[in-house]
Amino acid sequence: MVEDPKIRETIDRASQRDRFWAILFPIILFSLIAVGLIGWIALKDGFGAADISDLAGVAVVLLSLPFFLLGLLALLLLVGLSIGIFKLRGLVPLAGSKLREYLAVGKHYLLLAEDASVKPIFELRGLKAKIDQIGTSLTDRFAQKGKNL
Repeated sequence: MVEDPKIRETIDRASQRDRFWAILFPIILFSLIAVGLIGWIALKDGFGAADISDLAGVAVVLLSLPFFLLGLLALLLLVGLSIGIFKLRGLVPLAGSKLREYLAVGKHYLLLAEDASVKPIFELRGLKAKIDQIGTSLTDRFAQKGKNL
């Protein structure tokens, strides 16, 4: 299909115009409304009546809103993925059971490796505790020997 440059330019202009009015304008409008409402709540006792703590609270809320929005999007993504996994689990029971068996074997070996890697550290700490206890016992015993005379 041969594209006419004028048609492509018209389509691009229409796409940019639609993107502004359908996406950017509502986001900007609702953001300005939210900022205005939060500012109005902070200043509602009268003009200039808000102290620094009120304005700091407003600033914290405004700074944390994008973080919570992104967190909400991540949460929605994780919920969607978990729903998809549960639906796939019902569709592929045999392959899923084999995969779960392999994962269980892998988990078992990971736990064994984890225990083996930590065992020397626990033994060294136990040895250090025994040495400290011997030192404390000897110090206490020798400290009491001179007091009994």
